Amino acid sequence: MLTKRLYRLDEVRAAFLYSLKCGRRKECLFWLKELEDSCYGGEARRLLLLFWCMRIGLSRLAWLETWAKESGSREGRYKVCIQAIQCKDRDSSIWWLLWSVVLVNYKPNPEAPGKLFTLWLTSWKKEGEEFWQPLVDLSNDEHIDTILCSLQEDMKKYSLFAKAAAVTIIYGYKHVQKSSWIPCLDSSYDEEMEYTETIKVQRLYTIPHDCLYGMSARGVGFSTTEELYQLGKSDFQSSPSWRSLYPEEESDETIEAFWDSYFPWLKGDRPDEWPLEEQEKSHGLCLPSGPLSRWWFNWVCNERRFLWGSVQYHVLEWVLKQRMFPIPVLDKLLELYKEFSYTGHICNYPVKKEFVLMDKEHLV
Repeated sequence: MLTKRLYRLDEVRAAFLYSLKCGRRKECLFWLKELEDSCYGGEARRLLLLFWCMRIGLSRLAWLETWAKESGSREGRYKVCIQAIQCKDRDSSIWWLLWSVVLVNYKPNPEAPGKLFTLWLTSWKKEGEEFWQPLVDLSNDEHIDTILCSLQEDMKKYSLFAKAAAVTIIYGYKHVQKSSWIPCLDSSYDEEMEYTETIKVQRLYTIPHDCLYGMSARGVGFSTTEELYQLGKSDFQSSPSWRSLYPEEESDETIEAFWDSYFPWLKGDRPDEWPLEEQEKSHGLCLPSGPLSRWWFNWVCNERRFLWGSVQYHVLEWVLKQRMFPIPVLDKLLELYKEFSYTGHICNYPVKKEFVLMDKEHLV
């Protein structure tokens, strides 16, 4: 699907997350505006949560509380986006937890995986009240109640991340440092990017090359070079920001009026006539396939507050042996969970040690 300024949605998602990761404020706010202007405000809200799960985690619960309270509005999403850029605390426990559990289908359980591992293993498949009510019952903090409530709202395919976040929060919120609840810097933002020029002029930034691998169609082997030359009814009608503008009844007159209105020929704004440099801001050749570790070390930080030791080595050992998947990594993770089932031994915590008295003849 194409966005307002004819970027691909999968690449705008990746560019937004990557700009957040790199702390590139202007680029990040540009990609956020592109999502908002393209009727993907809800998607932006969910991507901000995904970034928190991958990079910030329980190192800053105050940010998540602000997200819970304010990410329902466009202005609120700008606020929590800027706070995420400014936040330098790191905790990727939730991301490592998601992979550590689903990989037991490919490798034996890591030795002594810990209580958090077991909690997620035994609860992730539950839905609705069966999943959420026990977590709500375990909370005795109104800040946590606010967060849990918001994590249940309209998460769509990101619900797996919301559920993993909830389990990790209930497991760990009483053990985090007090600094986790220090409010993030409150930086206001007034939208400065008001566009009156052509679509081509409005395309201020190029999709970062480093964000594509493993995160988009181009990043898993599909070329998009021809897309701007073949724009038509299906492309515009599948785009939330364009479908209401495209003529309901196609004729030579209505199609010509559409193109003249939004891509005026006299201003050189027809996408198939853009210079190659302009086209390559959003479209291009595919990236060659390579190891999964190339993606992993680009996106995943090592700071983890609740998972270490055997769980870490269990995941890394698997990652280092894998080639890039034919679909984006996030989609692959969701696919693995759809196929995941576990019927093996489950360690209940706390573990009780049992001592057996032995007679002398067995001590020889």
